[in-house]
Amino acid sequence: MTDFGAPQPIAVTGYDGDAMEPFLARDGTRLFFNNRNDPADQTDIHWAERSGPHSFAYRGRVDGAALPDVLDGVPSMSEDGTFVFTSLRGVDDKRTIWRGRFAEGKLSALGPVKGSVNIERAFWVNMDSEISADGRVLVTTDSRFDPLRGRIVESNLVYAEASDDAYLRAEKNAELFARINTNLLEYAAAMTRDLKTLYFTRADFEALAAGDPAGFQTLVATRTRIDAPWGVPRPIASIKGYAEAVTLSPDECSLYFHQRVDARFVIMRTTKTSCATVRNGAR
Repeated sequence: MTDFGAPQPIAVTGYDGDAMEPFLARDGTRLFFNNRNDPADQTDIHWAERSGPHSFAYRGRVDGAALPDVLDGVPSMSEDGTFVFTSLRGVDDKRTIWRGRFAEGKLSALGPVKGSVNIERAFWVNMDSEISADGRVLVTTDSRFDPLRGRIVESNLVYAEASDDAYLRAEKNAELFARINTNLLEYAAAMTRDLKTLYFTRADFEALAAGDPAGFQTLVATRTRIDAPWGVPRPIASIKGYAEAVTLSPDECSLYFHQRVDARFVIMRTTKTSCATVRNGAR
């Protein structure tokens, strides 16, 4: 079991709404997130700039990533500013993973991710995605929506690699995730820079409906080579309750994630106990 300390809240000054699906920029200076993922809300991507070791100053919505009456969320970004996110603006064309270029609070060159990432099957969507630091890899989900139950009922991780201006699903995708994907829901991937460590969320909605607090788990898996499958995942015991969607600090010592606290979603952080020192602003 991977050892992390007790989670602590992260402040976003100037913002008083729900904060979900966090993504911390690779240099740690900017925090992206969306407000509550709820059909009753206008879900948009927001951003903030670091103002202290445990705080960020709110800067507003990401310009260009918001459309009225459309869900836009789950941001991720490579070091060069390639910004990927989930948007239902293209759901009728079965294109829910979008891409742009982020600079100074704005997105440009916006369009759906090209290649074979977006799944083209009825009632299936790509629920979220994580782009690697170097932009060469995209991990997304194949997720099936059940209109009768009104929720996602299947979700597995999918590995895709950059090819020119597109991302193509890896031929051995099933092998890479053989110990990861199950009949439960796997989603919300986060990868270390070397692509050898994978964090993700696993949810059992039947357990959640029965009141089992273990219905959500955050897990971590490792591999010895970037072309090898990930090993058996291990739970992170300190992340409990309704908690999902981790993102890594620049030094990969800390995890940021969202958690429901008193009916509101907030951003939390937990740090590996093996990281003995905390550099100001690094996590």
